[in-house]
Amino acid sequence: MCTCSPDARWAGPRADAPECSPAAAPAIPRAIPAFVRDVGTISVFAVYSRRPHRHRSRPPFSRGRLTDLLDNSTTSSLFIVTNPIVQSHNSPVYRFAVGDFECAALAANTWEIPSPHPFFAPQATAEQFAAALAKESLPASPIRLYFNVLLIRNGRQNILIDAGFAKNSVPAVFDVASNLSALGLTPSDIDVVILSHAHGDHMGGLLDESGKQVFAGAQHFCSTEEIAFWTGPTPDFSESRLDEKSRASSIAAARRIFESISFTRITPSTVLPDGLTALLAPGHTPGHMNFRIRSGSEILHHMMDLAHHFALMPPHPDWTVAFDVNSKLAAATRREIFPRLAAEGVRVFGYHVPFPGLGRIQVSGDAFRWVPELWNAHL
Repeated sequence: MCTCSPDARWAGPRADAPECSPAAAPAIPRAIPAFVRDVGTISVFAVYSRRPHRHRSRPPFSRGRLTDLLDNSTTSSLFIVTNPIVQSHNSPVYRFAVGDFECAALAANTWEIPSPHPFFAPQATAEQFAAALAKESLPASPIRLYFNVLLIRNGRQNILIDAGFAKNSVPAVFDVASNLSALGLTPSDIDVVILSHAHGDHMGGLLDESGKQVFAGAQHFCSTEEIAFWTGPTPDFSESRLDEKSRASSIAAARRIFESISFTRITPSTVLPDGLTALLAPGHTPGHMNFRIRSGSEILHHMMDLAHHFALMPPHPDWTVAFDVNSKLAAATRREIFPRLAAEGVRVFGYHVPFPGLGRIQVSGDAFRWVPELWNAHL
Protein backbone atom coordinates (compact mmCIF):
# COMPACT_ATOMS: atom_id res chain seq x y z
CA MET A 1 0.00 0.00 0.00
CA CYS A 2 1.28 3.45 -0.88
CA THR A 3 2.25 5.43 2.21
CA CYS A 4 2.31 8.85 0.56
CA SER A 5 -0.01 11.32 2.22
CA PRO A 6 -2.81 12.65 0.04
CA ASP A 7 -1.28 16.12 0.02
CA ALA A 8 2.08 14.72 -1.03
CA ARG A 9 0.51 12.95 -4.00
CA TRP A 10 -0.59 16.21 -5.53
CA ALA A 11 3.04 17.28 -5.60
CA GLY A 12 4.34 14.02 -7.05
CA PRO A 13 5.95 10.87 -5.60
CA ARG A 14 8.37 11.13 -2.70
CA ALA A 15 11.90 10.05 -3.43
CA ASP A 16 12.06 8.18 -0.11
CA ALA A 17 8.84 6.20 -0.71
CA PRO A 18 9.74 2.85 -2.37
CA GLU A 19 6.21 1.67 -1.66
CA CYS A 20 5.09 3.94 -4.50
CA SER A 21 6.84 1.87 -7.12
CA PRO A 22 4.76 -0.17 -9.60
CA ALA A 23 6.00 -3.37 -8.07
CA ALA A 24 4.48 -2.41 -4.75
CA ALA A 25 0.95 -2.24 -6.15
CA PRO A 26 -1.15 -5.37 -5.56
CA ALA A 27 -3.02 -6.93 -8.44
CA ILE A 28 -6.73 -6.05 -8.61
CA PRO A 29 -9.24 -7.71 -10.96
CA ARG A 30 -9.76 -5.65 -14.13
CA ALA A 31 -12.69 -3.27 -14.60
CA ILE A 32 -14.25 -3.25 -11.17
CA PRO A 33 -15.80 0.20 -10.72
CA ALA A 34 -16.34 1.52 -7.21
CA PHE A 35 -18.40 4.56 -6.27
CA VAL A 36 -16.30 6.93 -4.23
CA ARG A 37 -18.32 10.01 -3.30
CA ASP A 38 -20.47 12.94 -4.34
CA VAL A 39 -18.92 16.38 -4.58
CA GLY A 40 -21.70 18.90 -5.03
CA THR A 41 -23.51 17.83 -8.18
CA ILE A 42 -20.60 15.63 -9.30
CA SER A 43 -20.32 11.91 -8.72
CA VAL A 44 -16.72 10.66 -8.74
CA PHE A 45 -16.00 7.02 -9.50
CA ALA A 46 -12.70 5.24 -8.96
CA VAL A 47 -12.03 2.49 -11.52
CA TYR A 48 -9.62 -0.27 -10.49
CA SER A 49 -7.55 -2.19 -12.99
CA ARG A 50 -4.36 -4.25 -13.18
CA ARG A 51 -2.40 -1.10 -13.88
CA PRO A 52 -0.69 0.29 -10.78
CA HIS A 53 -1.38 3.68 -9.34
CA ARG A 54 0.38 6.55 -11.10
CA HIS A 55 0.93 9.78 -9.24
CA ARG A 56 -0.31 12.93 -10.93
CA SER A 57 1.75 16.06 -10.96
CA ARG A 58 -1.31 18.18 -10.16
CA PRO A 59 -4.85 17.51 -9.01
CA PRO A 60 -7.71 17.32 -11.51
CA PHE A 61 -9.97 18.87 -8.85
CA SER A 62 -9.56 21.26 -5.96
CA ARG A 63 -7.28 19.89 -3.26
CA GLY A 64 -9.50 20.85 -0.35
CA ARG A 65 -12.48 18.78 -1.49
CA LEU A 66 -10.94 15.78 -3.24
CA THR A 67 -7.68 14.94 -1.48
CA ASP A 68 -9.20 11.75 -0.13
CA LEU A 69 -10.04 10.29 -3.54
CA LEU A 70 -6.68 8.59 -4.11
CA ASP A 71 -6.32 6.72 -0.83
CA ASN A 72 -5.90 3.42 -2.67
CA SER A 73 -2.77 2.92 -4.73
CA THR A 74 -4.65 0.66 -7.14
CA THR A 75 -6.83 3.52 -8.39
CA SER A 76 -5.78 4.12 -11.98
CA SER A 77 -8.57 6.39 -13.26
CA LEU A 78 -11.15 8.84 -11.99
CA PHE A 79 -14.37 9.39 -13.89
CA ILE A 80 -16.72 12.30 -13.27
CA VAL A 81 -20.44 11.78 -13.75
CA THR A 82 -22.70 14.74 -13.13
CA ASN A 83 -25.68 13.95 -10.98
CA PRO A 84 -29.04 14.78 -12.55
CA ILE A 85 -30.32 18.03 -11.09
CA VAL A 86 -33.60 17.54 -9.32
CA GLN A 87 -36.26 19.47 -11.21
CA SER A 88 -38.15 21.77 -8.89
CA HIS A 89 -39.96 25.09 -9.09
CA ASN A 90 -39.62 28.58 -7.74
CA SER A 91 -42.08 29.85 -5.17
CA PRO A 92 -45.45 30.78 -6.71
CA VAL A 93 -46.07 33.28 -3.89
CA TYR A 94 -44.59 36.78 -3.56
CA ARG A 95 -45.41 38.98 -0.55
CA PHE A 96 -45.39 42.76 -0.60
CA ALA A 97 -47.00 45.65 1.24
CA VAL A 98 -49.34 48.47 0.30
CA GLY A 99 -49.21 50.81 3.25
CA ASP A 100 -50.39 48.78 6.22
CA PHE A 101 -51.91 46.09 4.03
CA GLU A 102 -50.04 42.83 3.56
CA CYS A 103 -50.50 41.64 -0.01
CA ALA A 104 -49.35 38.68 -2.03
CA ALA A 105 -49.14 37.72 -5.68
CA LEU A 106 -50.00 34.08 -6.34
CA ALA A 107 -48.89 32.64 -9.67
CA ALA A 108 -51.86 30.84 -11.19
CA ASN A 109 -50.18 29.53 -14.35
CA THR A 110 -47.93 30.31 -17.30
CA TRP A 111 -48.72 29.52 -20.92
CA GLU A 112 -46.46 29.19 -23.91
CA ILE A 113 -48.50 30.21 -26.97
CA PRO A 114 -47.10 29.10 -30.34
CA SER A 115 -47.90 31.15 -33.46
CA PRO A 116 -49.57 33.91 -31.43
CA HIS A 117 -50.08 36.34 -34.30
CA PRO A 118 -52.72 37.37 -35.40
CA PHE A 119 -54.65 35.98 -32.42
CA PHE A 120 -52.70 38.67 -30.62
CA ALA A 121 -52.39 42.07 -32.31
CA PRO A 122 -54.29 41.52 -35.58
CA GLN A 123 -53.81 45.26 -36.20
CA ALA A 124 -50.08 44.64 -36.67
CA THR A 125 -48.19 43.03 -39.52
CA ALA A 126 -46.11 39.97 -38.71
CA GLU A 127 -43.02 42.16 -38.96
CA GLN A 128 -44.40 44.78 -36.57
CA PHE A 129 -45.46 42.08 -34.13
CA ALA A 130 -41.99 40.50 -34.16
CA ALA A 131 -40.31 43.90 -33.81
CA ALA A 132 -42.34 44.77 -30.71
CA LEU A 133 -41.25 41.55 -29.01
CA ALA A 134 -37.66 41.84 -30.24
CA LYS A 135 -37.47 45.25 -28.57
CA GLU A 136 -37.80 43.34 -25.28
CA SER A 137 -35.39 40.61 -26.47
CA LEU A 138 -38.26 38.16 -26.89
CA PRO A 139 -39.00 35.78 -29.78
CA ALA A 140 -42.08 36.27 -31.94
CA SER A 141 -43.09 32.69 -31.19
CA PRO A 142 -43.89 31.29 -28.75
CA ILE A 143 -44.93 34.03 -26.36
CA ARG A 144 -45.44 33.43 -22.67
CA LEU A 145 -48.49 34.56 -20.75
CA TYR A 146 -48.56 34.95 -16.97
CA PHE A 147 -51.51 34.70 -14.60
CA ASN A 148 -51.27 36.51 -11.26
CA VAL A 149 -53.89 36.41 -8.54
CA LEU A 150 -53.86 39.15 -5.89
CA LEU A 151 -54.46 38.57 -2.16
CA ILE A 152 -55.01 41.50 0.20
CA ARG A 153 -54.97 41.31 4.00
CA ASN A 154 -56.25 44.61 5.38
CA GLY A 155 -56.09 43.57 9.03
CA ARG A 156 -59.76 42.71 9.19
CA GLN A 157 -60.43 40.64 6.10
CA ASN A 158 -58.57 38.37 3.71
CA ILE A 159 -59.56 39.43 0.20
CA LEU A 160 -58.87 37.48 -2.98
CA ILE A 161 -59.20 39.19 -6.35
CA ASP A 162 -59.88 36.36 -8.82
CA ALA A 163 -59.06 32.70 -8.22
CA GLY A 164 -57.08 31.45 -11.21
CA PHE A 165 -57.79 28.28 -13.17
CA ALA A 166 -59.70 25.18 -12.16
CA LYS A 167 -57.45 22.94 -10.09
CA ASN A 168 -57.49 20.03 -12.55
CA SER A 169 -56.49 22.21 -15.50
CA VAL A 170 -53.07 23.40 -14.31
CA PRO A 171 -49.98 21.86 -12.68
CA ALA A 172 -50.36 21.48 -8.93
CA VAL A 173 -47.81 24.21 -8.26
CA PHE A 174 -50.30 26.76 -9.64
CA ASP A 175 -53.29 25.80 -7.50
CA VAL A 176 -54.17 29.09 -5.83
CA ALA A 177 -56.24 27.57 -3.03
CA SER A 178 -53.44 25.20 -2.03
CA ASN A 179 -50.77 27.91 -2.21
CA LEU A 180 -52.57 29.97 0.40
CA SER A 181 -50.85 27.68 2.90
CA ALA A 182 -47.57 29.52 2.20
CA LEU A 183 -49.24 32.54 3.81
CA GLY A 184 -50.61 30.59 6.74
CA LEU A 185 -54.10 30.55 5.26
CA THR A 186 -56.63 28.02 4.05
CA PRO A 187 -59.57 28.60 1.69
CA SER A 188 -61.86 28.87 4.72
CA ASP A 189 -59.85 31.92 5.85
CA ILE A 190 -60.84 33.94 2.77
CA ASP A 191 -63.53 36.47 3.68
CA VAL A 192 -64.08 38.16 0.32
CA VAL A 193 -63.62 37.05 -3.29
CA ILE A 194 -63.94 39.65 -6.06
CA LEU A 195 -64.28 38.36 -9.61
CA SER A 196 -62.91 40.91 -12.07
CA HIS A 197 -64.62 39.26 -15.04
CA ALA A 198 -65.95 35.87 -16.03
CA HIS A 199 -63.14 34.26 -18.01
CA GLY A 200 -61.91 30.79 -17.10
CA ASP A 201 -58.40 31.85 -16.09
CA HIS A 202 -59.93 34.14 -13.45
CA MET A 203 -62.94 32.18 -12.19
CA GLY A 204 -62.03 28.49 -12.68
CA GLY A 205 -60.58 28.20 -9.19
CA LEU A 206 -63.86 29.19 -7.55
CA LEU A 207 -65.26 25.65 -7.84
CA ASP A 208 -63.62 22.33 -7.01
CA GLU A 209 -63.71 19.14 -9.06
CA SER A 210 -67.14 18.22 -7.69
CA GLY A 211 -68.61 21.65 -8.45
CA LYS A 212 -68.58 22.85 -4.85
CA GLN A 213 -67.44 26.30 -3.79
CA VAL A 214 -63.75 26.46 -2.86
CA PHE A 215 -64.19 29.62 -0.77
CA ALA A 216 -67.54 28.67 0.71
CA GLY A 217 -67.33 31.08 3.62
CA ALA A 218 -66.50 34.13 1.52
CA GLN A 219 -68.74 36.85 0.19
CA HIS A 220 -68.40 36.96 -3.60
CA PHE A 221 -68.57 40.13 -5.69
CA CYS A 222 -68.82 40.77 -9.44
CA SER A 223 -69.98 43.72 -11.52
CA THR A 224 -73.62 44.07 -12.48
CA GLU A 225 -72.67 44.45 -16.15
CA GLU A 226 -70.62 41.25 -16.12
CA ILE A 227 -73.32 39.08 -14.60
CA ALA A 228 -75.98 40.54 -16.91
CA PHE A 229 -73.89 39.87 -20.02
CA TRP A 230 -73.09 36.21 -19.36
CA THR A 231 -76.45 35.22 -17.93
CA GLY A 232 -78.53 37.06 -20.54
CA PRO A 233 -80.36 35.12 -23.26
CA THR A 234 -77.99 36.08 -26.08
CA PRO A 235 -74.58 37.50 -25.08
CA ASP A 236 -73.46 39.89 -27.82
CA PHE A 237 -70.19 38.80 -29.42
CA SER A 238 -70.70 40.81 -32.60
CA GLU A 239 -67.52 42.84 -31.94
CA SER A 240 -65.43 39.80 -30.98
CA ARG A 241 -63.02 37.77 -33.13
CA LEU A 242 -63.46 34.67 -30.97
CA ASP A 243 -64.67 31.61 -32.88
CA GLU A 244 -68.14 30.19 -32.27
CA LYS A 245 -66.94 27.13 -30.37
CA SER A 246 -64.90 29.25 -27.97
CA ARG A 247 -67.81 31.63 -27.47
CA ALA A 248 -70.17 28.80 -26.56
CA SER A 249 -67.62 27.29 -24.19
CA SER A 250 -67.04 30.66 -22.48
CA ILE A 251 -70.76 31.26 -22.04
CA ALA A 252 -71.34 27.80 -20.56
CA ALA A 253 -68.43 28.17 -18.11
CA ALA A 254 -69.56 31.61 -16.94
CA ARG A 255 -73.15 30.51 -16.45
CA ARG A 256 -72.00 27.54 -14.39
CA ILE A 257 -70.15 29.87 -12.04
CA PHE A 258 -73.03 32.32 -11.67
CA GLU A 259 -75.50 29.47 -11.10
CA SER A 260 -73.28 27.84 -8.46
CA ILE A 261 -72.28 30.92 -6.45
CA SER A 262 -74.36 33.78 -5.14
CA PHE A 263 -72.65 37.04 -6.12
CA THR A 264 -73.20 40.50 -4.72
CA ARG A 265 -73.42 42.79 -7.73
CA ILE A 266 -71.00 45.69 -7.77
CA THR A 267 -72.51 49.06 -8.69
CA PRO A 268 -71.04 52.56 -8.22
CA SER A 269 -72.67 52.65 -4.77
CA THR A 270 -71.50 49.22 -3.59
CA VAL A 271 -69.46 49.33 -0.39
CA LEU A 272 -66.38 47.15 -0.81
CA PRO A 273 -63.95 46.10 1.94
CA ASP A 274 -61.92 48.91 3.48
CA GLY A 275 -59.31 50.27 1.12
CA LEU A 276 -60.82 48.89 -2.11
CA THR A 277 -62.52 50.77 -4.93
CA ALA A 278 -63.80 49.21 -8.16
CA LEU A 279 -63.61 50.93 -11.55
CA LEU A 280 -65.40 49.71 -14.66
CA ALA A 281 -62.90 49.09 -17.49
CA PRO A 282 -65.06 47.63 -20.28
CA GLY A 283 -64.08 46.10 -23.58
CA HIS A 284 -62.25 42.95 -22.70
CA THR A 285 -65.64 41.98 -21.31
CA PRO A 286 -68.62 44.31 -20.74
CA GLY A 287 -68.18 44.25 -16.96
CA HIS A 288 -64.39 43.97 -16.78
CA MET A 289 -63.15 45.85 -13.71
CA ASN A 290 -60.01 47.48 -12.40
CA PHE A 291 -59.40 48.09 -8.70
CA ARG A 292 -57.71 50.63 -6.47
CA ILE A 293 -56.17 49.41 -3.23
CA ARG A 294 -55.35 52.26 -0.86
CA SER A 295 -53.73 52.19 2.56
CA GLY A 296 -52.63 55.50 4.01
CA SER A 297 -50.82 57.40 1.29
CA GLU A 298 -49.98 54.30 -0.78
CA ILE A 299 -52.02 53.15 -3.77
CA LEU A 300 -51.93 50.03 -5.90
CA HIS A 301 -53.91 50.00 -9.14
CA HIS A 302 -54.90 46.52 -10.34
CA MET A 303 -55.18 46.90 -14.12
CA MET A 304 -56.35 43.31 -14.54
CA ASP A 305 -56.50 42.42 -18.28
CA LEU A 306 -55.76 45.82 -19.78
CA ALA A 307 -52.46 44.34 -20.96
CA HIS A 308 -52.27 40.66 -21.88
CA HIS A 309 -48.59 41.08 -22.73
CA PHE A 310 -46.24 43.77 -21.46
CA ALA A 311 -44.39 44.07 -24.79
CA LEU A 312 -47.54 44.43 -26.88
CA MET A 313 -50.35 46.47 -25.30
CA PRO A 314 -48.53 49.28 -23.42
CA PRO A 315 -46.39 50.26 -26.44
CA HIS A 316 -49.36 49.67 -28.76
CA PRO A 317 -52.62 50.37 -26.90
CA ASP A 318 -54.67 49.79 -30.06
CA TRP A 319 -53.42 46.22 -30.43
CA THR A 320 -55.97 43.75 -29.16
CA VAL A 321 -56.46 40.05 -28.50
CA ALA A 322 -59.16 37.68 -29.73
CA PHE A 323 -60.32 37.12 -26.14
CA ASP A 324 -61.76 40.66 -26.16
CA VAL A 325 -65.55 40.72 -26.36
CA ASN A 326 -65.32 44.21 -27.85
CA SER A 327 -61.80 44.88 -29.08
CA LYS A 328 -62.44 48.51 -30.10
CA LEU A 329 -63.80 49.34 -26.67
CA ALA A 330 -60.89 47.50 -25.00
CA ALA A 331 -58.41 49.67 -26.93
CA ALA A 332 -60.35 52.83 -26.03
CA THR A 333 -60.27 51.86 -22.35
CA ARG A 334 -56.49 51.44 -22.49
CA ARG A 335 -56.23 54.85 -24.14
CA GLU A 336 -58.18 56.27 -21.23
CA ILE A 337 -56.55 54.48 -18.28
CA PHE A 338 -52.88 54.19 -19.31
CA PRO A 339 -52.33 57.98 -19.49
CA ARG A 340 -53.88 58.33 -16.04
CA LEU A 341 -51.62 55.65 -14.55
CA ALA A 342 -48.55 57.20 -16.15
CA ALA A 343 -49.45 60.71 -14.99
CA GLU A 344 -50.05 59.55 -11.42
CA GLY A 345 -46.92 57.40 -11.35
CA VAL A 346 -48.98 54.97 -9.34
CA ARG A 347 -47.87 51.44 -8.57
CA VAL A 348 -49.61 48.89 -10.78
CA PHE A 349 -50.44 45.19 -10.50
CA GLY A 350 -51.20 43.25 -13.69
CA TYR A 351 -52.82 39.85 -14.08
CA HIS A 352 -50.90 38.97 -17.23
CA VAL A 353 -47.53 40.70 -16.83
CA PRO A 354 -44.52 38.66 -15.68
CA PHE A 355 -44.74 37.39 -12.11
CA PRO A 356 -45.03 38.87 -9.54
CA GLY A 357 -47.01 41.36 -11.60
CA LEU A 358 -45.80 44.61 -10.02
CA GLY A 359 -44.57 47.67 -11.88
CA ARG A 360 -45.58 50.99 -13.37
CA ILE A 361 -46.93 52.32 -16.63
CA GLN A 362 -44.72 55.08 -18.02
CA VAL A 363 -45.00 57.29 -21.07
CA SER A 364 -42.75 56.23 -23.95
CA GLY A 365 -42.96 58.42 -27.04
CA ASP A 366 -46.59 58.62 -28.07
CA ALA A 367 -47.42 55.40 -26.20
CA PHE A 368 -46.37 53.65 -23.00
CA ARG A 369 -44.08 51.02 -21.53
CA TRP A 370 -44.27 48.57 -18.65
CA VAL A 371 -41.51 49.09 -16.06
CA PRO A 372 -41.31 46.11 -13.66
CA GLU A 373 -40.74 46.73 -9.99
CA LEU A 374 -37.46 45.53 -8.52
CA TRP A 375 -37.65 42.39 -6.37
CA ASN A 376 -37.75 43.15 -2.67
CA ALA A 377 -36.89 40.68 0.06
CA HIS A 378 -38.85 42.59 2.69
CA LEU A 379 -42.46 43.60 3.16
